[in-house]
Amino acid sequence: GITRDIERGSRSISSLINYTLYSILPTLVELALVLIILFVSYDLIFVTITGLSLTTYIVFTVMVSNWRIGLRRAANDSDSAANTQAIDSLLNYETVKYFNNEEFEAQRYDDCLQRWELAATRSQVSLSWLNMGQQLIIAAGVTAMMWQATARVVEGSMTVGDLVLVNAFLIQLYLP
Repeated sequence: GITRDIERGSRSISSLINYTLYSILPTLVELALVLIILFVSYDLIFVTITGLSLTTYIVFTVMVSNWRIGLRRAANDSDSAANTQAIDSLLNYETVKYFNNEEFEAQRYDDCLQRWELAATRSQVSLSWLNMGQQLIIAAGVTAMMWQATARVVEGSMTVGDLVLVNAFLIQLYLP
């Protein structure tokens, strides 16, 4: 169990460093550049929509992710308990056989697996809710951006190419 926890810890530290260096920092630079281009070349409403969309997206993601931490911990704890139970039973095979406890050990292991299954299912469902909420926020932001850009194309202050560019800017910010 301890070995699995150490492995998870070292993987998470590596993931955190990689995510920060190769995803978060470049995205912040890209965000600044997009906001500057939108501010200089287009209306302030596009900067506002982009900023509001991304702020909502980040706040929602952080809040739901913090809630999910407890669910993920429960799944990890159940997984560790089940693996520890299995390894302990195998290491003490002779003792289990000697006292005729195969059924008892199998039941204990099955209980651990059922707890893990429930915790893992809850964690996966919460991830689905997170992804669905994020997609809803993205859709609302893109819709608002397209609404404003379309209105400006109709009035003649923007071209169709500008509409495509503004759309591409917002979608590109969500990809990382």
